[in-house]
Amino acid sequence: MTLMVAWLVYRTFLKRVSIERHKTLQRQFRSCLTFTFVTLPLLGAFQIFYALPENTPGAIPIFSAFGLVILTISCIWIVKVMRVSVFIGSFITHLQVPVPLLLINVITIVFGMSFALMVASEVLEISLAPLLATSAIVSIVVGLALQDTLGNILSGIALQFDKPYRIGDWIEIINGSQKTSGQVFEITWRATVLLSFTDELITLPNRIVAQAQISNFTQRPHPVLRGHHFKLQADADFSKLSKAMVDCISLVPGIHRYPEPMFLVLENGDSWVSCKLIYYIVDFGKQFLVGDEVLRVCYSKLNELGVRLAVPKYQIDVEHWPS
Repeated sequence: MTLMVAWLVYRTFLKRVSIERHKTLQRQFRSCLTFTFVTLPLLGAFQIFYALPENTPGAIPIFSAFGLVILTISCIWIVKVMRVSVFIGSFITHLQVPVPLLLINVITIVFGMSFALMVASEVLEISLAPLLATSAIVSIVVGLALQDTLGNILSGIALQFDKPYRIGDWIEIINGSQKTSGQVFEITWRATVLLSFTDELITLPNRIVAQAQISNFTQRPHPVLRGHHFKLQADADFSKLSKAMVDCISLVPGIHRYPEPMFLVLENGDSWVSCKLIYYIVDFGKQFLVGDEVLRVCYSKLNELGVRLAVPKYQIDVEHWPS
């Protein structure tokens, strides 16, 4: 019944989700149906053995074995149905935002462990006190052996609660002298996977990411600022040049019209003037393509106006010493 309700919700509210989400949900439903088809014959066999007289040779061991198998499969089936429900609920509440698989895995494991403990206590009548005492000792040993792995897992869970970034965000991670930039591709138990500007997959352990400085260029109230320096000869008409440079790059795709680009004079020397062109980009991931187009139109405009780049000049004085 629960699986049918989940299917109806999926077909009603999630018709227009992405192809990847359709594939994920359909894969989860197929897994649940597989367990359903496995469980039904076992339930039929269980009913047959349940109807046998108690004095039938071997009836009690067979009945107990079938009951344990069916109970195990039923528990797995319930957890799978719950997992499908979590997927559907996450997709409904995050229609436009990707959902990390780590978050769904954490919910599934917490529910699965809670359900297993309830079945062990209520159905199998197993005392949990000695089991919990033993598991505490085992947890200490396993925790010491898997210290780095558990650190990455806990850091990944903490990052999900803090949400410094989401899947699809462009971020920059600075850890010491190392700087890594890319688009968040996936958040797993162990690591955060970034897709770099050159389409390379970069895997960073969650423990390192949690300790690093994170700059998010997607979830920010203002657009991303970029600029280029030009060192020009001092005989140029900079009032005319400033307007011409701003007008020419305003036509480049991928640049915000507001705030408007700016052309600033920063510093002057003996025969040169240092200027900076500042503009705001729409998509952080296309900054290199936008920057390439901006430089092309800027140098074309400089040539059109007859403005030359400053060339370093050196003066060498030669003195002749009397022999």
